[in-house]
Amino acid sequence: MTGLKNKNITLKNAFSSADVYRKFFIFCTLFSFVIWLIFLFYRGSSSFSLNLFFFRGRDFLADFTNVTGYSSLRDPYNNTMYSGYAEKSYPPLVYVVMYFFSRLVNMKPFYEKNYFGDLYKKPLFIMVYITVIVIVALLTYEIIRRVSDGKNTDKTFLGFSFLLSAPFLFTAERGNCIIIMPVLLTVFLFFRNSSNRFLKEIALICLGLSFGIKLVPAALGLLLIYEKKWLDIVKAVIYGAAALFLPFLFLKGGFANFPLLLRNMSLMTQNYAATEGCTVRAFFEILGIIIYPDIAVIFSALIAIPLLLISFLFRGSWESVLAVTLVIIILPTNSAYYCLLYLIPAAVMFLNDKKHRPIDAVVLLGFTAIFSPALCGLTSMRICNFGLLAVIAGIIAKIPKKISKDFL
Repeated sequence: MTGLKNKNITLKNAFSSADVYRKFFIFCTLFSFVIWLIFLFYRGSSSFSLNLFFFRGRDFLADFTNVTGYSSLRDPYNNTMYSGYAEKSYPPLVYVVMYFFSRLVNMKPFYEKNYFGDLYKKPLFIMVYITVIVIVALLTYEIIRRVSDGKNTDKTFLGFSFLLSAPFLFTAERGNCIIIMPVLLTVFLFFRNSSNRFLKEIALICLGLSFGIKLVPAALGLLLIYEKKWLDIVKAVIYGAAALFLPFLFLKGGFANFPLLLRNMSLMTQNYAATEGCTVRAFFEILGIIIYPDIAVIFSALIAIPLLLISFLFRGSWESVLAVTLVIIILPTNSAYYCLLYLIPAAVMFLNDKKHRPIDAVVLLGFTAIFSPALCGLTSMRICNFGLLAVIAGIIAKIPKKISKDFL
């Protein structure tokens, strides 16, 4: 009887190990990509694989081309071409970078027809875009490989798993600037406590840059507060402020654009209570339940509160990082599927964990659903919402046991 019990314990330990979790995720994601690719070639333009992309690719690269057009006059916050002010709500660093892409093309014909969606048809423009995407992909792969645990083969395949995942492919097709976030956030999260002063400083700079591009990653600064790294907090604030405000100097009007940015962000929030993507409202819509935006905000807050509690209770662990990351995904009223890229660093931390509890299998299945191209294509990315729900449920379920262990 004792031998049987020992065998059960050994089997349980084997299936809760990091190695098993990592191999399961790698196999499912890469196998899913192969299936996705086979059906793409087999069925062509009628394949379900195209559902992975926004409007099945009929709005190709629009995030990239439109922002290039808005940036071309160095006056994006006053630009009403093609769309209203709400569409011009990025921080200035994004528009400064995209301005240089507009220099690759004669923009006059695009001004005249008030449409930028055809920019990708310009050979020089698309060649430079492809070059940038390849560089970003290589950086993403290399940083994931370096921070991952396990054998070299596992590290290599894990890097490819994220590059060929549904959120990364979706974002590459959109051309959204969020595609750089896995690099910036992974560097910050893995090297913020480095004994190497240079790496630690780079990590804080990466957090500042992420704030200058998307603003919401600033919430990850909570981790520094939990760790009582007051000097690092000051540095991160300085880097973030520099990334946000210095690019205004390159735009027409300089710092006078700041209130215009706030105006446009307010309009964007009002106009885009999204019924798709990673928002709570979108999940209800998938279930056929229509709720008002204000009610959706309340539900989002109710989910965010226990997540923030987890981030505090599990300080220094992957649960803490994942909880804060989930908050910055679900709390905004407009959170497209490319926001799932924020999850990559937390997913790597999760897969690095040496020993998992049974409830972690729910988190693993959630991550697998989110990053699997075939599943996301088959369900028009809606499986991501259920995967996200599984991940949220999996870590929230840990609260009672953590409280009873630490406080009771």
